Amino acid sequence: MQHSLSIGGKHPVFRASDLCYFDPDPDSDPDGFNVASKKPWAQDSGLGSQDSVFVMIVRRQLGSLSITEWFGTSLRVGIVLLIGLATFLGAVVAGFSPSAHGQDRLLTWHGPTMGTRYQVKLILPAEVEVSKEDLARDVDTTLGEINGQMSTYLPDSEVSRFNRAEADRWFDVSPETAFVVQEALRISRQSEDAYDITVGPLVRLWHFGHQVKKSSSPPTPPTAEAIEDVLRHIGSTKLQVRTDPPGLRKTDAKLEIDLSSIAKGYAVDRVARLLDDRELHNYMVEIGGEVRTGGVRGDGQPWQIGIERPDDNQRMIQRLAPLGNQSVATSGDYRIFFMNAGRRYSHLIDPRSGRPVAHSLASASVVADNCMEADALATTLLILGPDQGAVWARQHKIAAVFLFRRDGKIVEHTTPRFDQLSEKGIRNLLPKQPRSTPDRSPALAPKVSTSFFTPGLTLLLTVIVVAISLFGMAAGLLLNKRCLRGSCGGLAGLHDADGHVRCDACTHPAPDCQGQADRDRKSVRPNSSPFR
Repeated sequence: MQHSLSIGGKHPVFRASDLCYFDPDPDSDPDGFNVASKKPWAQDSGLGSQDSVFVMIVRRQLGSLSITEWFGTSLRVGIVLLIGLATFLGAVVAGFSPSAHGQDRLLTWHGPTMGTRYQVKLILPAEVEVSKEDLARDVDTTLGEINGQMSTYLPDSEVSRFNRAEADRWFDVSPETAFVVQEALRISRQSEDAYDITVGPLVRLWHFGHQVKKSSSPPTPPTAEAIEDVLRHIGSTKLQVRTDPPGLRKTDAKLEIDLSSIAKGYAVDRVARLLDDRELHNYMVEIGGEVRTGGVRGDGQPWQIGIERPDDNQRMIQRLAPLGNQSVATSGDYRIFFMNAGRRYSHLIDPRSGRPVAHSLASASVVADNCMEADALATTLLILGPDQGAVWARQHKIAAVFLFRRDGKIVEHTTPRFDQLSEKGIRNLLPKQPRSTPDRSPALAPKVSTSFFTPGLTLLLTVIVVAISLFGMAAGLLLNKRCLRGSCGGLAGLHDADGHVRCDACTHPAPDCQGQADRDRKSVRPNSSPFR
């Protein structure tokens, strides 16, 4: 059975058995008609060689395309190009935007420790799979070990048992406790005993500390005799430490040590080391106001740590300290104190006089490479006071902020080292090889796979190839050239009665097609065209 296709339901144009592709010269067409394009068509059922085909008949006027032909061709070309362009841009965005590689996450958690609370903020890289619960459990375990070593709250801790031990005998302790005591004694020598971890009995004498029973009546200052009696049993010169094997020894049976002014900073460093050991280098760890940061925040900027304004009635930020791989600790007299006869008595006891500090310095904040040192130095500067402390900080190149009271106002003073941090910017001062973490990353760089063929790149290359093919098809359609071989889609899998591929039939017409085309073109009357 012969199938034919008519335009307007009147005149046959081409028979399916004579399928061919041609582009006659419009000047040789006396009727003014030309076949601009035709598209093979077949159903999935695999129709034979007598299949009908769709042939578009358009008109050329004065050697140019008609409006209808121009519009139809341009519309198809435009759609193809827009689809290709949209797919290409979508691949670019999908392949190289941060969302293609995932987003870094912020993990936060907190808990009780050392009579106060701790807090951790961690920027977790997108490609790292870590459980927050596992991290929190490990942090709690680490802090629990430190408490068991250095706490004065726990009666069975190493420090508590040492305080009850006999004199002139070495008392075995952990390497961690020996290390912290050793650092405390070093700072005591540098400050000429302004910093002293044996001051605990004096603190209790002035009604401070957890061991003092609370009373409904206001505390009263101790007598001079009581102060002198306690002073005879304190002093860092009465304390010895060794590291191999780790141990402590005291020459006075009443000597006690209290590591509360340095142990929190040490604990912060230990938590930071735990994170660094797991290749987690962008974090903020805080225990009771002592802070250490690693790397940068999620936005790539340094961590901004607030230095509190010394105010008895409200909590306010005096200024921000930008930190990168550094620590900040603050010591102040505005939180723990009592009033007697109109005078303020702070919990900060000067071990040299046996009395609370009585100068105008309200708080001292120190920025250092590790939190243990910052913690102890902040206490030292507050004991030394605004004048002696400022001189000592400059001599030892300490980055510090002093806040002291003057005429009812808070006045700020900073050391040259702290000013250097602000002037040059924190990034220029980041240590390349921090002590605790030799391979710490100074910045949160975008994470890119080391493999060349990443999923985004593979998608992009695929879309580029498809886009080039679509563009070639569109160009061939626009310029009235032959179809690209293999561009017929499903027709490449269909064959005619002679075994020829449908695409080959379109791309390589039979030799007698030209004669059949001429005969069919003459049989079409000009007035029968629906495009006229």
